[in-house]
Amino acid sequence: MGKAMLFAVVGFAIILGTILFTQNSNILASADELTLQYYQTIRTNSLESGANVAVSKLFQDFDWRTGFSNLSFSGTNYSVSLTQAPVDSVNAAKIVTATIISNYENKIDTTTVVLMQPAYSYFSYYSQQWPGHITYSTGDTLLFPIHSDAAIKISGQPVFLGKVSSSEATYNPIGSADPKFYGGADFGTPAIPLPDFNALKDSALAAGDQYNQELWLTFNNDGTYQCSTSTLLTLKNITDYNGTIITTTNQDIHVKGTVRGRITVVSDRDLIIEGNLVYDSNPSILANSTDYTGLTADRDLIIADTPATSAGVTVQAAILIRNDMKVENYNLGAPRGTLTLYGSIGQRTAQPFGTFLGGILQTGYDTSYIYDRRLFNNTPPFFPRLARIEQIYRSN
Repeated sequence: MGKAMLFAVVGFAIILGTILFTQNSNILASADELTLQYYQTIRTNSLESGANVAVSKLFQDFDWRTGFSNLSFSGTNYSVSLTQAPVDSVNAAKIVTATIISNYENKIDTTTVVLMQPAYSYFSYYSQQWPGHITYSTGDTLLFPIHSDAAIKISGQPVFLGKVSSSEATYNPIGSADPKFYGGADFGTPAIPLPDFNALKDSALAAGDQYNQELWLTFNNDGTYQCSTSTLLTLKNITDYNGTIITTTNQDIHVKGTVRGRITVVSDRDLIIEGNLVYDSNPSILANSTDYTGLTADRDLIIADTPATSAGVTVQAAILIRNDMKVENYNLGAPRGTLTLYGSIGQRTAQPFGTFLGGILQTGYDTSYIYDRRLFNNTPPFFPRLARIEQIYRSN
């Protein structure tokens, strides 16, 4: 009996010791885990602090390149260095990368932030006023950024994979609206005015192809273009000038053809599309296409009602106009097929391109909008830039 009691006591002591050892080990492990989590939080906060300081400085002065060294944050040290992508002020956006390096408890962590001063073609669609006949709704998926200085009309559950911004406090819900802003949303942002084109015109007047009469342009797939006025008919090369063609003294430009190269057409009145305007190297098929067309006008861009546009028309270009894009006689005659816009659109507001009855086209055009993703950070020559900075990437 005594031996049995002794064994029982010893066994209980062993079990109790094991339990206490396990509990102590778990406590120590938990403490170690909490310490690691604490260190990780400090390092993460240090990186975020450095990134926020860098972004704030760049938003104030996008030419800031000095950076910081060994700044202190909660016992850590962090540094900020800045690099700029090769500068091409004619054909590309300005991109700066901030690299933040943090040192805490002899562990180095790094994060990066990429900011860009883009052109207006960064937006797949930009308008000052939101058109009454356009509502994004369930089934719509937008891949790239859009902006309006008015409230964007939304119904149901459209999906936005690109950033959505508006100077209004929120969107305009039509019925039940639950949009999915997976690319981010920035409502109440400062308004983005349409540009005055002065910088673009200065470049065109400095070394572009200039006319003081109404102008007709036909582009050819060998890099040439035919230009005609009431007193002139000649063939020129895009490369003979700085990539711009301009009219002055309040004159229209008529345009069509196949562009090979980079060109920006600058009208100080209306731009009139008289047939397909496409690229020799189609970027929807060849992503490395180097053909770019910019269309700018002080007034409207008009799709003319001509035999060449009566069975559909395609426009491949970055479009930026101070008034509206219109279709001549959109509400007259027979249906004209599909107006395909491949590029970007910036305007005051959108006008109707056709009329419909029960969802069936009656007159004018049905439409197909496709963003040319090259325009996110590349542009036609001297295409107008935004005055604001966009954060386009931030690593975790």
